[in-house]
This record gives sequence, structure tokens and C-alpha cells, in this order.
Amino acid sequence: MRTVADQFAAINLVSTPAVRTESPDVKTAPNDLVELRHAQVLLAMPDRDKLVDAAEYLCNIGWAVNLSRLHRMKIYLIISADTLPLEAERCWLLGLLTKELVTNAVRHACFFGPREGKISIELTWEGSFVHCAVSDNGPGTARARPARDFRIAHSFARSLGGRIGHWFDDQGTSFVVTFPFTERELQEIRAPGFHHASESD
Repeated sequence: MRTVADQFAAINLVSTPAVRTESPDVKTAPNDLVELRHAQVLLAMPDRDKLVDAAEYLCNIGWAVNLSRLHRMKIYLIISADTLPLEAERCWLLGLLTKELVTNAVRHACFFGPREGKISIELTWEGSFVHCAVSDNGPGTARARPARDFRIAHSFARSLGGRIGHWFDDQGTSFVVTFPFTERELQEIRAPGFHHASESD
């Protein structure tokens, strides 16, 4: 089975000659291919019978989003994530929710203004609860955020048994998703030998 890294290595091989061509159709082809691979990464649910490290899963999704959208928009993505075993379907839902919030931040990218655009994903846990924050440095007071923009994200949060908090000021906008662990997940993180590590990208 090909890994995410293998898939995007192949895309890079396609992209290099395409950048040198003057044909608009050829220039846009790699972007279309990246979006296709990106969709495949997101839609492929992990093995249902296993616990999945949400940190690694979010890093893979972040990498896919960065290659398909953020890199060419010159927006920097920063990911900080604690090792976090989640049931496969819940990890998948968290990935879709996070991607939805990042996509919404990109949709409002024009509000970054002259400042360097940055989007961050931070995944942590404390006690019996998981916290996933998606933040950007575009001034929240400068843009309208219709409730309909977040209906999908709120739906994912409810499916996880959680909720979304929203804060904004002149320095940026943050969304924090909070949801409880399941009993199976709690048993895993409380088991002897569990290593509470952090990954960042």
C-alpha cells in the first residue's frame, strides 16, 4: 500500500516540468491532481478496528492541505499535536472537522492584509477531554463570519460529542473544538507505558 508520502512524491515529479511550461492547461493539472489526492487522503477512513494516532493523522492532512492550497497562496501552516489515540471513525471526523476550519480560514485569506499569513493547528488533551484549536492571524474584527460557514464543522463536533468555541480580535481568529474521550480511548492513554509525546510540522 502506498503511503501519503509516496503519493505526494509522485505529484512533485509531475509538478516540476509543469511549472516550466507556458500552457495554462498543463500548469493547472498538478493542482487538480493534488486536490484529487487530498480528497483521497481525507475520505479514506482508517481501519475501524484500530485506535489511530490523531497527531499523525492531522499532520498528514495538514501536509496535503499545504501542498494543494497553502503553499501557492504563501500561507504558512504550523501543526503542534500530542500523541493521541482515537477510535478510527472519531479520528476521521476530527480530520474532516479540522480541514473544514482550515478551509474556512483560507477562504478569508484576503483579510491577512500585508502581514504574513499563518494558520496553526494545535491538538492537546487534558484529563478526559481533547482540545483541537485552529487559529489564523487574520484580524477577525475585519471580516464577517456567517453562521452557515460553520454548520458542517458544528455537525462534526456534535458527532464527536463536543462543541466549538470561537474567539477573535485584531490579532487573529481561533476556533477550539472540545470533546470527550471514549472509555476505550481513556484505557489506552492510562495504560502503563503510554508515551505522551508531541509532533509538530
